Amino acid sequence: MIAVLRRELRSFYATMSTWVVTACLLLAFAVLTVIYQLLYGSTSVAYTLDGMCIAYGIALPLLTGKAALRARRGGADLLIASLPMRPGELLLGRYLATLTVAALPLAVFLPVPLLLSPFGEISLSTAYVACLGLLLFLLSMTAICSFLSALPTRYPTLLGLGAAVLLFLLALWKEPFASVPVLRGILEGLNPYLTAADLFVGYLELPAILWPLSVTAFFLLLTRLCLCKPRTWKTQGRVGLSAAVAAGALALLITLNALLSLLPFSARSLRVSGDGFLSLSAQTLEFLDALEADVKLYWFVDGGELSADRDLHNYLLRYASASPHLTLEILDPDDTEEFQKTHSAITPTDMTLVVEGPERYRQISVEEMTYYQNTQLGLTLSAAEFQYSLLAYQSGDTQNAYYTYGQYLTLYAAYTQAYFDGNAVLSRAVRFVAAETIPYVGVFSAEKATMPDTSLLSMMEEYGYGLRGVPELSEIPEECDLLLLLAPKEDLTGAEADGLRAYLAQGGRLLLATAPGGTDHPKLRAVLAEYGLSAPTGLHIVCEDDPNYFVYGDDFAYPYYIWSHIAPHAITGGFDAELLTISAHAITVEEVAGVRQTPLLYTSSKGFVVEYANEGSSGVPSESRDKYLTGVLAEKGESALLWISSTGTLSDFANVQSQGGNHLWLHNAMDYLMGISTETLPITGELMPTSLLRVKIGAFAVFCVVGALVPIGVLVAGGVRLRLRKKRSLS
Repeated sequence: MIAVLRRELRSFYATMSTWVVTACLLLAFAVLTVIYQLLYGSTSVAYTLDGMCIAYGIALPLLTGKAALRARRGGADLLIASLPMRPGELLLGRYLATLTVAALPLAVFLPVPLLLSPFGEISLSTAYVACLGLLLFLLSMTAICSFLSALPTRYPTLLGLGAAVLLFLLALWKEPFASVPVLRGILEGLNPYLTAADLFVGYLELPAILWPLSVTAFFLLLTRLCLCKPRTWKTQGRVGLSAAVAAGALALLITLNALLSLLPFSARSLRVSGDGFLSLSAQTLEFLDALEADVKLYWFVDGGELSADRDLHNYLLRYASASPHLTLEILDPDDTEEFQKTHSAITPTDMTLVVEGPERYRQISVEEMTYYQNTQLGLTLSAAEFQYSLLAYQSGDTQNAYYTYGQYLTLYAAYTQAYFDGNAVLSRAVRFVAAETIPYVGVFSAEKATMPDTSLLSMMEEYGYGLRGVPELSEIPEECDLLLLLAPKEDLTGAEADGLRAYLAQGGRLLLATAPGGTDHPKLRAVLAEYGLSAPTGLHIVCEDDPNYFVYGDDFAYPYYIWSHIAPHAITGGFDAELLTISAHAITVEEVAGVRQTPLLYTSSKGFVVEYANEGSSGVPSESRDKYLTGVLAEKGESALLWISSTGTLSDFANVQSQGGNHLWLHNAMDYLMGISTETLPITGELMPTSLLRVKIGAFAVFCVVGALVPIGVLVAGGVRLRLRKKRSLS
């Protein structure tokens, strides 16, 4: 075998094509490193190695095909077959020679992560596990190309290239096999592109190591059968035995790796990176240690456990193992018949978590576990808001409320950082489902009123409120501790008005938000009048004339964006932020026996109103200046009614502008109305590792020059060697 290896290596480097292929591979390594590590600043070499899989998919068929044609044309196969040598030795010698030629550029690349580590936080363990993934790719792909080259064809290179392209396309297009998990698992395991990718993400996967080794052994066996001497067996016997051996080897291969897939995730996967990504905080462990109720975590992933994100899977396993009262189960949304029998109210979707306790459940999206913070702008946005902002700006949708955020986030992109908030989000859900009793907020029907914005709903979930829809005010549930009525789209019916009165008479609590022009509802006004509250008729907007209390800049002024004056009250105890009121109308107050009225939000004494004849007309500002109320609390007996004359006050936009002040005030108000005191869990978000490589211009130039000189040096060395060899042969 050693003799064959030496002879094959000499044959490889006796032609200029091998030197060209080697130089091209080195150049591909250099170009991809410059693009991903030096220009984009990525700390992961996975992108570079993933691109090299494509480059090797072209290079390996060229090497094996060229070697096969050279051996056939030169009569080397017949010469070696006449020697007292086993076919297996011949096969291994050729295979190792091809592998050596292909692996040399990878060996040259190995010091690169070490050389880049001074410029950023590169995880060397992750980098070299990724290099192991590329090496395993070379092992299996070389075996496949060697087998195809051993077939009796005049175009082995084209056959190898076709196989490489087909495997690459199957790696991209896996949907046809997604519905058959076993078939999908086998096809993914047999595809070198997919098994290599499994090792590029920072996990040392046992199946990702054994599958390539098994594929290598299988195709080497097939190649061994192709190299048997024709006279050894009769034709039919040789074909039958070859087919039987190949079928048995394939069955053994599939059985072995199928058994591996049955192992628990923690037993077959080890994260090698030491960056602590998605770790459990001390506050989370303290919370879980005190958990007493049994809670189940259901994670829905398209394709089930085998398709689950490894980082999140590893995190959820550690989260569930932190308490004996937690269990984790991963389900495919398309295979949940048993689950649906007992959870008919839940509609499972990809990448959602259902946290189920003894009495209730909460469904959360994996997307909610991430938020973005821009220190330069003082912005904190959820993952959804962040995406809305960028999409609005990129599409040029200036009417979108998030357009301005997208513009600023793009301008100050370097100051935007992502935070993993899974500890807090998941723990809040666990606390909610495990609590014996919770405060319920009823939200009036979306068909007849406006639904709260996303961040307001998130705030209520953060503080442990339960949310329930109230389809009809005539039948408000008894367990509704607070009724939320936002911008009614039409007047109440007689039954709805009576139902609202009955609810308040029994000690109910109402949070009402209206908008200019949205209070001309006689039956609703009649209910409010019983608490001494009303609004001037007609369409008008309250504005502020004191520049200290409205939003303005160098070339704009929005007097209807008012920084509200906030009256001292139990609601504002400890409140040290600002509250932004957007497009409010005035509220008037008249004394009513038995009703205690407390103005909470108002303008300065320089407030004024802009009157509109209709929605399409130009506004006429009033000349007088006065204080206008925009938020009033009215209490009668055990009932309470908080009226805010601006739905914009409850919007995501206003909360972002006030840096969370609006939602903090609203939380205090809702707690006061329900007579409770809720607090969020003291669990903070974890900065996700998004650090970049910062290579100085001098080092950048050195990397580029060396990256270009090494391939050129290989070509020069190849040319010199071949020239010297030619001179020796002539002499």
